[in-house]
Amino acid sequence: MKRIQLETRDVGFIPEPDMRMLYDEEILREFALDNEKYPLELILDVAERATREEPDVELLNELDNAHPAVRYWALMSILTRTTANVEFPPEELAEGQEPNSAFKLYSRKRILDPNVKLNILEAMLDDESTAVRIASAELLAEYGSVRQQARALNALLELSNVGEYHVQVATSALNAIDHLGKLAAPIGTEVEALPVKGDNVPGRNRKYVIDLKAAIAKNLETP
Repeated sequence: MKRIQLETRDVGFIPEPDMRMLYDEEILREFALDNEKYPLELILDVAERATREEPDVELLNELDNAHPAVRYWALMSILTRTTANVEFPPEELAEGQEPNSAFKLYSRKRILDPNVKLNILEAMLDDESTAVRIASAELLAEYGSVRQQARALNALLELSNVGEYHVQVATSALNAIDHLGKLAAPIGTEVEALPVKGDNVPGRNRKYVIDLKAAIAKNLETP
């Protein structure tokens, strides 16, 4: 598989928000063939290591890599790290329903590697890549100091605006806010007020924005 990806210069490892924001003016085939612009072998290596079950601490060294896709996949190694055996909350099961492996997988909780430096994640809130900014903001909103959490939530709120950013960026940011659950409460009112229409928002994408806003509102319902 890796050989085929390298031979075809697979562009699927560029995060969708960056495809729209960083490389929208590029002729994609020419971009993919330029190894300086798109160091695919390195990106593939980092992406593969980021998705292994066992954490690879060495990937933290790639958080300051010159290429945004490498930084993104290094962040994914942190963002997707979970505990292994968290039971599905009993109160969320239907009456008489037994938890199974699918429920257990769904209920896994993220844990932060103690080697991760929060100040590095905070610096990434200013990254040229919106995908990197979204991923680092999601982590900081969960694990940062009160100040860092506020800054991270505001960053996600800004990127969720389809009037200002491409809809792929906005839906990625809204997804991150959705993942945060009640941690997103400080920006709940502002999320509710976000527009669902923009100059370049097709109807089907508008529905994604509407659905994500509804999911976030449901997360923030009391109790």
